[in-house]
Amino acid sequence: MISMMNVVLVDTTLAGPVIGSAQTFLLDLAAGLVELGLGVHVATAGQPERRIAASLEQTGASVHTDIWPSPYLVEDIAPGFADWVHDLNPDVYIVSVSPDIGWAALPHLQPKIATVAIAHGDSATFFHPMAHYARYLTWAVGVSETVCEHLRTECGLPAERVVWIPYGVYPGPNPGLLNAPDPDGALRLIYAGRLTDTQKRASDVIRIVERLRPTALNYHVSVVGDGPLKGDFCRDLAPEIAAGRAVMTGWLSREDLHKEMDQSDVFILTSDSEGFPIGLVEAMAHGLAPVVTDIPSGNRQLVRHLENGMLAPVGGIDDFVADIQRLDQDRRLLRSLRAAAWQSAQRFTIQRMLRSYLHCFTNATNAAQANRRMPDPQFPLMGRCVSRYPLWLRRLKLAVGRVQM
Repeated sequence: MISMMNVVLVDTTLAGPVIGSAQTFLLDLAAGLVELGLGVHVATAGQPERRIAASLEQTGASVHTDIWPSPYLVEDIAPGFADWVHDLNPDVYIVSVSPDIGWAALPHLQPKIATVAIAHGDSATFFHPMAHYARYLTWAVGVSETVCEHLRTECGLPAERVVWIPYGVYPGPNPGLLNAPDPDGALRLIYAGRLTDTQKRASDVIRIVERLRPTALNYHVSVVGDGPLKGDFCRDLAPEIAAGRAVMTGWLSREDLHKEMDQSDVFILTSDSEGFPIGLVEAMAHGLAPVVTDIPSGNRQLVRHLENGMLAPVGGIDDFVADIQRLDQDRRLLRSLRAAAWQSAQRFTIQRMLRSYLHCFTNATNAAQANRRMPDPQFPLMGRCVSRYPLWLRRLKLAVGRVQM
């Protein structure tokens, strides 16, 4: 029975300062599975970042933070971590995000345990370990159709072992039920995401605002998030901030983010790659018109140009500016795109995501029982975990370092 199922979720990146879609997803999945009666264990590397830690506590999941010492050598820790997993006797072991140990434990796990890995992005960060450990994966999840296609073609995973499960969100109010924006009022723009140029190209948002500055367009910009470019935003958007035309909110709770979205008209996303951007789905679910980059994974799957949003080339600052100006000048088009975006997002709910994962876990446990894989403690580590230095030397260096701590 589903209510008797136990799962282990592995995310060893939760101690970092950056919160992204994968971490938000983990909180939603853990909370939903606990509510449905599953036993949920979350394995992390060290104490999670304080906001994540507080949210994890609210999910009701069992959070394990001191499973192995730090620092560590992957080849030394993997067998012990697998033994720790065995003590929990889970039905399903899920690698959500982990640069090393979550994957390295796979060849050591008992064959009765179904193994599932999630590719959160359209990048080698997920494809390389999926390909290397493919024989030890019962099932693979891609968050977009594009990601799933790459799991089949680039990672050698059979089609029947790959499933598309998009992120789910809580839908907002129908924009048709909200007060229509003042035709002469400010066009309210929002960017919500990591303030970094890696993948997100967040500095493109600065360039867009700088291009809007000398125009006659009446606009207001909300920048939600944090990251290494925060100082650049504060400096370069200083004229807007001083004039009350821009606000830097930092990271917001989900409730406060939704309030900010409900006060906005247009959602901007400038990324050069995505998985299935949860911020975009949330924005559409709250009736914002998306103006986003034309990239295959996520954006192009969600947004149809001039039907429920607008697509612009990566780095196309002029295109973003032209699209925003058009929406300001044509408020009927703005209202139409907002309503269509809201309608498009209604199928991406938390409830649907949970049902899909329960179905995935059930299929994976059945497959694990029918096709027992063979553990192999000698299976080599994936390339990014392999050092050019011999193991004995690295162990010696680690031991000396611990003595000096």
